[in-house]
Amino acid sequence: PPLPAARPEPVPPPKQAVAPTPPPSPVRGGTITPEAWDSILPQLPLTGMSKAFSSHCTLKHFEGGVATLQLSSRHESLINDSVLGKISQALSNFQGSEVKVRVDLSAEKPDSPAEKLRRQAEQRQREAEASIEADPVVQNLKEVFNAEVVPGSVKPINQER
Repeated sequence: PPLPAARPEPVPPPKQAVAPTPPPSPVRGGTITPEAWDSILPQLPLTGMSKAFSSHCTLKHFEGGVATLQLSSRHESLINDSVLGKISQALSNFQGSEVKVRVDLSAEKPDSPAEKLRRQAEQRQREAEASIEADPVVQNLKEVFNAEVVPGSVKPINQER
């Protein structure tokens, strides 16, 4: 008997080259002030260690082209010339003129962007736990079955990972 005709295999469409996303263009003409630090940081094209480092700092003051960052002394080991150079370059691009970066260490935790995020996450966690405890179904399960909410098992909705 004759063999069935072979069906040609579908040819996948050619893959299109995707150009890499260019880095964010520098913002020029921004004003650097301690009050604006939390809104300045997301505009800076910082990544990795320099982004993490700067998020643990507050801007103590900006004067004469020098940005003085305040950092908790417990993060002192993170200070290095490469990180400070990247922050200096990003702030220079933001300001539109040369900015030098200096770091003052503080025995206390500065109210840095990272610290604010940590407090917000703790608040969201407390609210999630309170919401579960106040839920009528949960209260009923606790009464009828002597159930307990396992500590640490409640997570806020939309929690960033």
